[in-house]
Amino acid sequence: MNRAFVSLYLLVVISVIIVGWGTDRLWQVYNPEPEVQPFEQAFFKLIESELKGLTLDEAIEKSRELSLFIKQDMQIYSLEELAKSSLAEKIADGRTVSLFDDQGRRSSYKRIVGTEYIVRVILNDKSNEREHVYFILLITFYLAIAIIIYFWVWPLSRDLRKLQLYTQKVGLDNAPSKIELGQSSTVYSLASAFNSMKTRIDELLATHKEMTYAVSHELRTPLARMKFALEMAKDTKDASSRDKQIDSVREDVTEMEKLINELLTYAGFEQRQEKLQFKRGDLYSLINNVLDINRRAYSDKDVKTEVINLLDNNAVYAEWYLLERCLHNVIQNAFKYCHSCVWVTLSIDDGAYCIAIEDDGPGIDLKDAKKVFQAFVRLRNSGCENKSGFGLGLAIVHRIMKWHNGEVKVVASSHGGARFILRWP
Repeated sequence: MNRAFVSLYLLVVISVIIVGWGTDRLWQVYNPEPEVQPFEQAFFKLIESELKGLTLDEAIEKSRELSLFIKQDMQIYSLEELAKSSLAEKIADGRTVSLFDDQGRRSSYKRIVGTEYIVRVILNDKSNEREHVYFILLITFYLAIAIIIYFWVWPLSRDLRKLQLYTQKVGLDNAPSKIELGQSSTVYSLASAFNSMKTRIDELLATHKEMTYAVSHELRTPLARMKFALEMAKDTKDASSRDKQIDSVREDVTEMEKLINELLTYAGFEQRQEKLQFKRGDLYSLINNVLDINRRAYSDKDVKTEVINLLDNNAVYAEWYLLERCLHNVIQNAFKYCHSCVWVTLSIDDGAYCIAIEDDGPGIDLKDAKKVFQAFVRLRNSGCENKSGFGLGLAIVHRIMKWHNGEVKVVASSHGGARFILRWP
């Protein structure tokens, strides 16, 4: 805080001095102060009216009376007493001349019109007596600036200090979830950005932990099966049995390859910041295409599908590559867990595109409705124990919908299974 306060204070003070001095100089150029003030000219006119027509002795006596009355030191000199100089010539010409003596007092000289004598008035200028007041006011002025700057810098320094301490605690066990600053704070936007950054870092760290656990868990099982199959193949002399063990190893390798590809895909979705290119497209055709792909993939199941299109020829805008991936993941799950039917409904609801995908499978418990969109989460509901997968498909769907400024949720279907609803504006 001290550094910020001193630097800002010096900047303001120097700016005030430079601007004030420059303005004063500019004012003096366009409005120069006269050598003799107007009140002095009027003062001498009054004296002239009082001394006009008097002899020198009478003028001297009169000047003493005026001195006592006006409380100014006034003296009368004859023109002959002045030494020859340019100033004397100015005085002789009737002009008013002001000089300062050794004590700093201002003396003004003026020849009385029509006479041979000169009036000298020593003005009792009390400005020197008030100089200490001036310096006190000047010091007060700069102290006031310092106080104002201090009260402006102090909240900023306090909030920055909070941000610094919070930054030092990031990563520790006792670190607060976020930094709390009022919206009136100067660094409120910075704190909000920092909170968003910390939330993102926490998500990435959590994903990293989950991925590490998932990889170690998912790879351990096929590796154990592969080791067992290789040992069995080495010990058997029967060619058909050996081929069967090799086929088992090949299946495990394929499963590991799928896992690695799925992990790489998810990691790519987690780390990239999508700037979507929304284009107009045919959602109905895309849905039918994805359904055909999954129908061929699950040809061993007799799955009936129905698409209900309520779009009424409304144009649909989306990032179609990502939306296709999103639909594929949800419809694939529907085919995987359904008993015999999958329904897809397309509509527009409250200014948002809406896709509802439901099946007649075992469904999802409502308490797991949010958990199902987390990475590496696989629910073990009735009828689902033997279903393969790595728990990344719906996490990718959730990420894609967020990029679309939309949402995805799961509710119970009227057909007995799960109903996934995708919405985006």
